[in-house]
Amino acid sequence: MNWNTLNYVVEIAKQRSFSKAAQALYVAQPSLSQSIQALERELGTPIFDRSKSPIKLTYAGELFVSWANQALLTREQTFRQISDVTEGAKTRLVVGMGFSRSAFLFPNIIAEFRRLRPNCTLILEENSTNLLLESDDLDLLIDVPHDESLMSESVVVAEERMMLAVPKSFDFIAVEHEGDYPVLRLSDYSKCPFVMLSEGQMLRNVCLSLCSQEGFVPKTALECRSLQTAYSMAEAGIGVTLVPELVVRHADIAQKLRFAVIGETPTVRKIAATYRKDRYLTDDAKVLIELMKNML
Repeated sequence: MNWNTLNYVVEIAKQRSFSKAAQALYVAQPSLSQSIQALERELGTPIFDRSKSPIKLTYAGELFVSWANQALLTREQTFRQISDVTEGAKTRLVVGMGFSRSAFLFPNIIAEFRRLRPNCTLILEENSTNLLLESDDLDLLIDVPHDESLMSESVVVAEERMMLAVPKSFDFIAVEHEGDYPVLRLSDYSKCPFVMLSEGQMLRNVCLSLCSQEGFVPKTALECRSLQTAYSMAEAGIGVTLVPELVVRHADIAQKLRFAVIGETPTVRKIAATYRKDRYLTDDAKVLIELMKNML
């Protein structure tokens, strides 16, 4: 038995298929099957019930997979700790975040991180929050806090308010100023067209909730999946759109738009770096968290 065998067993249990596991692992299926058969002979009992479709773990298999997952995790975390104390060691950090955050907020932070940690390869996994939460490969998830899990820890790195981006061709109805930004009543824009993000995206849900609190349903002029597209459409005068404050502060999108804090029901959203408690938090991860605290 070797580390490859452990990876094989875990992947087959995940895919519930030898052929799918072989594709995911980039190994030939006969080689994969031979490795599992050799392991089962060594253990003296089957790991997989091949009479089922899709295949299932036997009770012995469930015990083995549980141990294999822990062994692989312990190996990975030990290697990471060794890398932290080995000068010049090559490391990597896998960070999950939404497309808009990576595009608007992170270029300057990543540039500084590369200067401080030149031996670390940073891998950005850009996807929806729901899919990122299901990933076992992330070292950090940059999103709203997810403290509800006993397996995770969230470190708040910034806070932001929700703002409205108003095309300069639209009337701008501000009622006062709050710090660097004017304040408006969202209800004053109830008759304006809105550029909305598509179903399932958090910013869309926030927008619908804020409009509902002000007693109206936004008139949707256009729906899109990308926050960058929404801003471009707003710049073109298609409609108003909801904007996170951090994007306004860090992105160069103010050419044809005016921005204001939504004053009737100010929504303050925390941004956090979330990591698993059972995994070693590397020096690379700690440096990135501190940079986000200082630069966002």
